[in-house]
Amino acid sequence: MDSPGVTNHEGKTTGIYQSLLYFGLQVRDRFFNKVTEGPKPEIQIIETSSESMLSGTFAIIFGEQKVKILSNTVPLLVENALMSLPDIISVYATSNSAKTLIHDVTIMATKGIDIVFSSRRLYEFLIGDWARIGNQSNGQIFNIIEMSVMEPYSLRLSHPYLGQYENNATIFFHKQDPAIFGFQYIISFNCDMGSIAPLKTDISSLSGLNAQASVTSCDRFQQQTLIIKSVTGDTLHGSFYLTYKEEKTDDLSIYVTTSDLKKNN
Repeated sequence: MDSPGVTNHEGKTTGIYQSLLYFGLQVRDRFFNKVTEGPKPEIQIIETSSESMLSGTFAIIFGEQKVKILSNTVPLLVENALMSLPDIISVYATSNSAKTLIHDVTIMATKGIDIVFSSRRLYEFLIGDWARIGNQSNGQIFNIIEMSVMEPYSLRLSHPYLGQYENNATIFFHKQDPAIFGFQYIISFNCDMGSIAPLKTDISSLSGLNAQASVTSCDRFQQQTLIIKSVTGDTLHGSFYLTYKEEKTDDLSIYVTTSDLKKNN
């Protein structure tokens, strides 16, 4: 992007030999769309499940290294365990579990303390359960280690509360399907680590009826196949469109060619 007549911004074609030169670059993808954001961290999701209460441990495997995780370990402790591996630059773990609000309860929590106080006895929890304190979307998740059955109703947590002092904080529990028990871990890797091979799990020490652990990851150059057909066998007519995030293609004929489909990317 040359700026003729502007000192040091004349560009590569009109600049003066051996003079200071500035120029701008516009990053584009292979479809010539402007790239307006920097690299995104790779995200992988681990989900455990069982038809009965989980117990024991499972291992998360990263390359040739692995860490052992308790069946009910909360995301922060999974994050700490992964950070102990020498090949991981940094990682952040969270979860969409533990988001069911207990409406008639408030929590008093103090930064740096692993004991909080509830406005009433919490019948919703068992020892070891997950509890989210604060914001529903990004509040901290804890294991409950101890619970008082008499006033003051104290809860000892798996690790200190790190937010600001709260006298009326909300608390959420992990409402599980009566037929399925398990937890979710959303793991974001430092973007400087680039494309990461899918994590693996070892559930040989995980106890529960039909206990499982799945990993959801995005593989580089992954392809998706679009098949359009009539369930009844009738002749197809009309059009369709494709969406990705907030974007959509033009209406496409069901007989669209591969080249025309590419033009709509």
